[in-house]
Amino acid sequence: MKNVFLSVVIICALTIAGVGGTLANFSDTEEVFDNVFESGSLDLMVWNGSEWVDQKPWGIGASGLVNVTCAAPEGEYPTIIYVANFGDCVSGELWMAFKNFRCYNVNPSHEQSGYWIKDVADEPNWKLKPEPELVAEYGGHIEQEYVDGIGPWGDECSWTKALEVAVSFDGVTVKDWTLLFNLIDPAKPNYIYLGVLESCGAQHEVKVWLRFADKEDPVWEIRGINEMFKDWPTNVYMLDGTKFDILFGLVQDTDG
Repeated sequence: MKNVFLSVVIICALTIAGVGGTLANFSDTEEVFDNVFESGSLDLMVWNGSEWVDQKPWGIGASGLVNVTCAAPEGEYPTIIYVANFGDCVSGELWMAFKNFRCYNVNPSHEQSGYWIKDVADEPNWKLKPEPELVAEYGGHIEQEYVDGIGPWGDECSWTKALEVAVSFDGVTVKDWTLLFNLIDPAKPNYIYLGVLESCGAQHEVKVWLRFADKEDPVWEIRGINEMFKDWPTNVYMLDGTKFDILFGLVQDTDG
């Protein structure tokens, strides 16, 4: 009888174990809808004096922000350009480059010989005068044209080789005085790193200084000019000019 009872207990235990193996655990499910993964953006804009703008053809563009006239040798002429990143959630590193140079020097319509020009106003007694003196006496806005690129000394674009530039970003110098010519790479823009623009439109200041050094006429002394004048600078760049573009580039700040 004892053995029978024990057998019944074992059978019941096995039966219960078998039933337990076929039962499911409790569970529940929920689904999360409309999950979103969107990228941020960079949107560099320039203040044109009245509003923030993008360049053409999508925007109205910013032109002529650097506009220096009547510059004198050794003078320093700063221009402030405001920039901002109106993108969403992404900061960017700001770079700039100078490009697309167009230059001219004056053509006072006199016969030329190097820097020296025969003054036809003094016929029949032709005089050799340096270009700057003719410019001062007769003006220089006759037949002047902008020429692409930068050429050798004495041609229409030699003036650009005398220009110096310095750049600061938010009051910190990022490029000290250097010849603008040395920042020009015909194959690709030669970028200057400025700093970081955070997203959402905070305004930052880029200041560009320009200047040019006085220059003596290299042939003044050997032309038999009076001794007292031989060391005078002849200002060979009077009324010469340069046009150029400034390219700003904004790339993602991988450290931000």
